[in-house]
Amino acid sequence: MLAKMEAVKKLVDGWPKVIPGATPYEVVFTENKMRLLRFPALGVAEARPVFLVYSVINRYTVLDLIEGKSAVAYLNSQGLDVYVVDWGTAGPEDRFFGMDYYVDHLLGRCFRKIQRITGRQSIPVLGYCLGGTMAAVYAALHPQQVERLVLLAAPMDFAKGGVFTSWTNPENFPVDALMDAWGNLPPEAMQASFWSMNLSAQITKLSSALKATERPEFFKFFVALEKWANDNVPYPGGFYREYIKGWYQENGLVNKSWRINGKVVDLGSVTCPLLVVTATKDTIVPQECALAVCDLVESQKIEKLSCEAGHIGVSVGGKAFQEVWPKVARFMAGSA
Repeated sequence: MLAKMEAVKKLVDGWPKVIPGATPYEVVFTENKMRLLRFPALGVAEARPVFLVYSVINRYTVLDLIEGKSAVAYLNSQGLDVYVVDWGTAGPEDRFFGMDYYVDHLLGRCFRKIQRITGRQSIPVLGYCLGGTMAAVYAALHPQQVERLVLLAAPMDFAKGGVFTSWTNPENFPVDALMDAWGNLPPEAMQASFWSMNLSAQITKLSSALKATERPEFFKFFVALEKWANDNVPYPGGFYREYIKGWYQENGLVNKSWRINGKVVDLGSVTCPLLVVTATKDTIVPQECALAVCDLVESQKIEKLSCEAGHIGVSVGGKAFQEVWPKVARFMAGSA
């Protein structure tokens, strides 16, 4: 089995031409390591802008993987002008930056830039994974800026977070000591946690990939996804402390005890139309963890979509492009 895994690794490494990130873009704003990217809908006059927020854990390129497996390209094809936040790679000098900086300050700068470019005061937003939690918090702090909100596999009730809730129990997980030692959370540590959730599945996946070499297009997709999944970035230390303590250990979003810039975050301030997308096989963000947001917001229009997929498959799998992204595009365009 180890020999098979090594063979697959050589195959993946031997495909340097397959690099996640398929769609041309322009950089419209930068601050520190963060870039705001614009993927324009070509040939569409006054295209409707949408803003995609991904997690600080991985790179945004899972939303723009390869041709035919790009959510960004699909949304472009539906006449939407797509803006994406690329958080970049945190360095040791970023270890003290917390959610005040990432959620309120940087996202705020992105919103204001999009507003200046488009002339619109309110923007449809999609947040994926932890990026969804961040987007929901921003929408609670600045409801007038978020026209519509899509939450894709986004954790909300961290008491229902499955194995991660157990692992981060304060009796067993000394987050302050870890961050004091590391500064930022090394990407290898986060990668190890994902792998250890289901090690047998990782081995099976890599082994079966050898057969996929007989299907070039599928193998190209497999290679791109593997390169993305193994290209994690350091988790900013200050952010990670607040994430673990305030959300997992104290469940502050549900208890309305968590603060940003000194202000308690109340998701009840979110009143815009809301679409909540969950994945039936998601072990990272179980459905009950994500769906809890429906009881926390005050949106009059709430739609739900359950996709038979895992945490990553819900954005790049076959059903993602059959069910999820068509629904998201209609919702963000205001036609659903």
